[in-house]
Amino acid sequence: TRIFKPNSCPHHPSNERLELLQEILDASTAIATDSNMDSIDQPIDDYYQCDKHQLHILRAIALDSLGRSAEALRDWEKCVEFAVETFPPVDETTIALRVQLALCARSLANEESIVKMEQAKKNKKRKKEQ
Repeated sequence: TRIFKPNSCPHHPSNERLELLQEILDASTAIATDSNMDSIDQPIDDYYQCDKHQLHILRAIALDSLGRSAEALRDWEKCVEFAVETFPPVDETTIALRVQLALCARSLANEESIVKMEQAKKNKKRKKEQ
């Protein structure tokens, strides 16, 4: 198990950062599943939601930086969903997360349109060769 220092996360290369974040998310799920919380009313997973929210933000940023917009979009959606359920209606965090979600979706749409244009060019080229 690696030691994770939150302040050092941005200094890791994106691939390594993504692995670290996934390890932490997996570990928090395991702790929530394995813990016996008879002494309190809430399940332990509720106590980790804010931390998991921050980890999903970091993971979405890492995925975006790797050009994996489709995967990042799912994390941005989780972040927005959490913010809408948890924060006040017009909270600046929720607004910022919605902007990031929109930017990611636009990036994904641009990627898909570029792929379609390249495919159309290849098809056109093949037709000319025939």
